[in-house]
Amino acid sequence: MKLIMIPFGGGNKFSYNYLKKYLAQDIKMIAVELPGRGSRMNEELLYNASDLVGDIYNKLKTEMEPPYAIYGHCMGGLIGYLFARKVYEEDGFLPNQLLVSGCPGPSYYHSLGKVEISDNEIRDMLLDFGTSNQLLENEEFFEMISPMVRADFKVLNEYRHQQLDPILIPITIVIEPGSRFSMEELSLWRLETELDVDFHSLSAKIHESAKSFAALVNSRLFSRYKSKNESQIS
Repeated sequence: MKLIMIPFGGGNKFSYNYLKKYLAQDIKMIAVELPGRGSRMNEELLYNASDLVGDIYNKLKTEMEPPYAIYGHCMGGLIGYLFARKVYEEDGFLPNQLLVSGCPGPSYYHSLGKVEISDNEIRDMLLDFGTSNQLLENEEFFEMISPMVRADFKVLNEYRHQQLDPILIPITIVIEPGSRFSMEELSLWRLETELDVDFHSLSAKIHESAKSFAALVNSRLFSRYKSKNESQIS
């Protein structure tokens, strides 16, 4: 089972490393590196969702035969969903599971009414994602990462959702304490699939409850995969 991990705003392929030791051994974690960061620092940043999805598809299209699943936090949740649709359109493959956190249903995204994000807002966002205060106080680090966050903020701010027919993707919505999105906004995911949309609340932020979150991922991925295989055999 391949698990495609798509980073949050300002994140890179190492953003979910804290989950590795808790994931089932049969899960192959594929961490996405977006252009303009990490090992792709010398490439241009991308500023819209379609370009990001196309870039991920071009990098991973040889990996996308089933079984696979997708997880993304915040911007990564939206991009993960759009990527799943891209793979389906191009190759006819759907993920066994889409897991998202910190992300309302795609139809939430229309004009957010804001085109800029302040330095303080960037710091607050990165703290929420698990970046340490000490690191954020390092001016060299902040100058490096803030353009990435601004680019990813623009991706969300300028995304305009096109409502398409729902497809057969089971979706799990992971809710952290203090979520800034209402249940109504999170429930918009029901518009995107003909299968179940499950909600799971954590007692702490994902990076603070990695073991519990990984246990949820393990159970969702393999229970779905097992039941699908059993139905095909019968």
